[in-house]
Amino acid sequence: MIAKNKSTWLAAILLISVSAETLRAQDAFSDSFGDSDLQFFSPVDFDFEDRPLRKDSGYIFNYDKLAWSFEGERQPLGNGGVSTASMNPWRGFDSGGSLIQIGDDDEFILIPGTTIFIPAPVLPTSVNDSAPRAEWGWGERYELGYWNKENGWMVGFLDGPEAVTSVTYGFGRDFVDGTVGGLGPNGEALSPLGSVLVVFDDPLDLMVGFLDVVDGAVVDASPGGALEADGNGDGVLDGDGLADDIDKDGQHGPDGFVSDTAFIPDTDFIFAKPDYDDLVTLPTSFQSVNVRNSTETKGVEIMRTHRLSNRHKMAKHHGNRYELSYGVRYLRLRDQHVVNGEGGVLGTSFWDTQIENNIVGPQVGMKWMHQRRRWQFDWSGRFLFGYNIENMSQTAALGQDLITGMHNKPLYFPPTYATHGKQEEDFSPVAEMRVQASYQVTSSIALKLGYNATFVDNIRRAAQHVKYELPNMGFRDGAGTQDIFINGVNFGFDVVY
Repeated sequence: MIAKNKSTWLAAILLISVSAETLRAQDAFSDSFGDSDLQFFSPVDFDFEDRPLRKDSGYIFNYDKLAWSFEGERQPLGNGGVSTASMNPWRGFDSGGSLIQIGDDDEFILIPGTTIFIPAPVLPTSVNDSAPRAEWGWGERYELGYWNKENGWMVGFLDGPEAVTSVTYGFGRDFVDGTVGGLGPNGEALSPLGSVLVVFDDPLDLMVGFLDVVDGAVVDASPGGALEADGNGDGVLDGDGLADDIDKDGQHGPDGFVSDTAFIPDTDFIFAKPDYDDLVTLPTSFQSVNVRNSTETKGVEIMRTHRLSNRHKMAKHHGNRYELSYGVRYLRLRDQHVVNGEGGVLGTSFWDTQIENNIVGPQVGMKWMHQRRRWQFDWSGRFLFGYNIENMSQTAALGQDLITGMHNKPLYFPPTYATHGKQEEDFSPVAEMRVQASYQVTSSIALKLGYNATFVDNIRRAAQHVKYELPNMGFRDGAGTQDIFINGVNFGFDVVY
């Protein structure tokens, strides 16, 4: 009886063992779908060619963490070069003569003058390569798909990355005396005209005004001459409270006259009207300028994929596989350029320009994969025939704290706020390449590391489309289109259920 029981148990054990081996052999070469047993962490099996049995049928989820850099064309801040509207190095005018006091009765006569040339304030073009700068940004990519034998589909979502740069130019407003002008934070002499020039076109001549940058209103009127620094010994060009007497006729712009001994109010004289010969074209300048540029990508794609069979090849070539795919894709590339100015002639100002490139169209792709034990190496390429709708918007506010008529401020330019909108359309092709390696951890999970490169042509970037023209700014005519190269690394995992 005992021997019979032992024989029965032995036969059952042998039967189970043979069945398990048979099922394992069948699974090794099975093409059927539906091997969804939730065994994500089951060990990797290998076939007779020593290749891992990577689970590639069922629902597939891919996740990538992205670290990408956005390259772009550098752009000067402002029009660049020299504009006679905002940089007037020499100003020729009839001096109008000078006032001569007669006797002791406070009477004056006007002696006709000649045409002279006075150096108006000049600043070099300060920022020639403000934006956009290449910076790194972080983002995510999610892909969800379904495979059944040799066919499948995939939906991909791109969330970012967003690359942001922020650079401040100039000396700032933190002066020792707390005012615009005076000494800088390191004791350097600062002009109330500012340290950062942003060249604007000024077709309406809005930037004329009276200067007050020197004591005693003394200037060197010879060609190549310069304004004299103040006489109080602190080395700071902060003036004396009177408009500078540019034409040296004794009248200080709108402030009245100066005799040999004292300042005389302008209320009792035939020459009481402002001396417009003291007007100069002021520079469109700031004490400090902050430039912020932001570039962000988002998108979605739906792709149908066909895996080409390699069974007709020799077994040693079965580690190479090929896929062809087609579908549609939407890619949004948002570019924003924000400039904030403080101090100087124009005072508190900003302009915020944003362009959204909405690219949509059919997409084709191909992929090559090579399996070597637990490692898989693959290369894939995509090409999007993109139709691009570009939504452009701009908000600008210039001279928010201006008080017209003040010295070193424009005489006719009030604080100005403006908004602009525009839409353009272009053909914007997109080429993308992915190269990555993955390591099979379990039968359902693989870790991966890769490189991604994307080139987008015929898009519009915000910094290149700013129109630097007073008073309302807007979008630059004839700016055309630009391109962008995005590249970086990705790392993540694949899961098959």
